[in-house]
Amino acid sequence: LTRGDDIRNAATQFRQRLGVGLAAQEICDSALGGFRLWRDSAEALGFFVFQAIHVSVAEMRGCALPDRFAPVALINSKDADVAKSFTLIHELAHLLLGETAITGSDTDFAMSPDNPTERFCNRFAAEVLVPNADFTRLVPKNWMERENEFLRTASRKYWVSKAVIAYRLVDAGFADRDWLKNKWAK
Repeated sequence: LTRGDDIRNAATQFRQRLGVGLAAQEICDSALGGFRLWRDSAEALGFFVFQAIHVSVAEMRGCALPDRFAPVALINSKDADVAKSFTLIHELAHLLLGETAITGSDTDFAMSPDNPTERFCNRFAAEVLVPNADFTRLVPKNWMERENEFLRTASRKYWVSKAVIAYRLVDAGFADRDWLKNKWAK
C-alpha cells in the first residue's frame, strides 16, 4: 500500500485479502460482532491485534507498530464498539504503509485532518468498511428527509458509527462539508 494508490481499488483488494464479504459483515449481530469479524480476519492474515485496557480514549484510540514478522495493531478497549472497527482498519492501513502511528481521539476523520497520511488512512478505513459501490446503491434520493433514520440504518448495516456513514455521504457526493459540519455541531 502506498499513499499514491487509488483508495477504492486498494480497499477492495485489502477487503478481498481479509476475506470479508458484505454478507458476512451484514449478518453480524452487533458492532462488537463486526469488530470481532474484522479482528479475526486481520489476525488470520498475520496481523497481531491487541486491546489496551488501561488507557483513556482521550489519550489513544489506536496504535500501529509495524514489524516484518509481527505487525501490531493496538485498539483501545474503552472505545465504543462502533468505533473499534474503524480504528482497527485505520491502524492496519498504517501497518500496510509500514509506518508507526498513534491515533488519538482528537483525530476527526470527518473534517480531514491536515496530515496527509492520517487523511489517507481515514479514507482507506472508510472505504474498506463501507464500500462506495455498495453504499451508493443503498442511499435513497430522499435520504435527507429522514437523515437520522438513514444514518442509524446504514450504521447498523455496516456496523460502523453514524459519523463514518456521514463521512461516506460527503465522500460519495450525497452531502457537502457544510452539512457534515452542521450535523456534528448539534
